[in-house]
Amino acid sequence: MPGVSERLSHGAPAFFAKGQFLQLWTDGHHDNLFPHLWCAAPPGAQAELIASGDGKYFKPPYIGGRGWVGFRLHRPIDWGEVETLCEDAYRVVAPKRLLDELDAGQGAGQGAGQGSGQGSKQGAEQGPEQGSGQGAGQGATGRSGRGSGAVERTGQAAAQGSAQGSSQGAAQSAGPGTKQSSGRGAKGAAVPPASKGPKEKPASRQIDDIIQKHGDWRGEKLARLRAIITEADPEMVEEVKWKKPSRPEGVPVWSHQQIVCVCDVLKNAVRLTFPKGAQVVGAKSLFNTRLDSKTVRAIDFYEDESVDKRALVALVVEAVKLNK
Repeated sequence: MPGVSERLSHGAPAFFAKGQFLQLWTDGHHDNLFPHLWCAAPPGAQAELIASGDGKYFKPPYIGGRGWVGFRLHRPIDWGEVETLCEDAYRVVAPKRLLDELDAGQGAGQGAGQGSGQGSKQGAEQGPEQGSGQGAGQGATGRSGRGSGAVERTGQAAAQGSAQGSSQGAAQSAGPGTKQSSGRGAKGAAVPPASKGPKEKPASRQIDDIIQKHGDWRGEKLARLRAIITEADPEMVEEVKWKKPSRPEGVPVWSHQQIVCVCDVLKNAVRLTFPKGAQVVGAKSLFNTRLDSKTVRAIDFYEDESVDKRALVALVVEAVKLNK
């Protein structure tokens, strides 16, 4: 997309077209402990998307009151939908000059890789409607059925071009593996390529490695907590999430339909975080940190502190019920 710049905002990648229109939280933020996007949205879009009922959209903190929408990236992702969200967000803030440039690029079939005169024909038909200013640019993108997540575009060129206008395109920022059009006339939205790297170990083996990495009391505490959690719910699924350069091993996560709890190995404690902990009633006395959060609660386990197995089992069982 024309004129897009990227810089860090509050430690996370943010994208600007004069004003900010997108932010990527790879490790989660605030009470939303999962990878997600914040996207500027046209008036009324936030309520429609959240009401769609599939749970992938949410009202983000701080900027949700301005109509922005959050989009979860820890579930199976339709990258065409991400592309549409990013372009819609761009159109909310970009000045008319950049919108005209975007529409001209789409209409002309920008880039020889698209290999089709179809984009030029469709772009020319779109141009009179989309070139009349930012508001018209937002309204004339031809999208329908936004509340249900079904997005229609006025022409294939719009779907192909929006991810190619800039090497810093926000559609690419939505996650590693987002793929630009191959330049061979491929139609539709970008599709993530198949991974060519070495196959990862099963999550259970990765958690074993995390325990071994912390060979002191913290590794022992993590192993103890893991045993209690998996015993409390035999259907619990072990996962490893949120890998990054400063923490390449990731974080152990236990899920039943949704995340039940997350374990962080800190310098002086092993922290067990429950994303829905604020809703817990029976075993809430265990919580000793994140008490000011509206949704999250956590327990810091220290070196000389024993684990109350019975109370923790009750807490895990209650947390699982909250996910059903």
